[in-house]
Amino acid sequence: MTSLISQVSEVEKYFTGSKYNDLVNNLQEAFWGDDVRTVKIILNKFPTKDEMFKELIENLKGKSVYKTLEKIVENETNDKACTNVELLKALFSLGTHAVIECQLGNIEYKMLLVSLYSKIGDVLFKE
Repeated sequence: MTSLISQVSEVEKYFTGSKYNDLVNNLQEAFWGDDVRTVKIILNKFPTKDEMFKELIENLKGKSVYKTLEKIVENETNDKACTNVELLKALFSLGTHAVIECQLGNIEYKMLLVSLYSKIGDVLFKE
């Protein structure tokens, strides 16, 4: 049950006030009504972090950040290391675009910022 509580809490934190607000309300009603089955069903209707990253990246096609990301993926596929500068540019740019999405009313994209800035820290301070 603790895991379920943390999942509901995460959903409320990132999706309240977004286009998913009605779904959040339904989730809260099911949760407070002790309807565990319905809670689990509703939780599965929210996009995952990976799905949101894919959607954000897809929306960036044709922009320079997309080309940078393609280069990074291509280098990793060919076992070539990309430079930290290239990776940092891509990560900061993704963060900027996530913030722009939030500014446009898609506030659920704030979920991605925590991961992005954690990854930036990893790149900056890796040994």
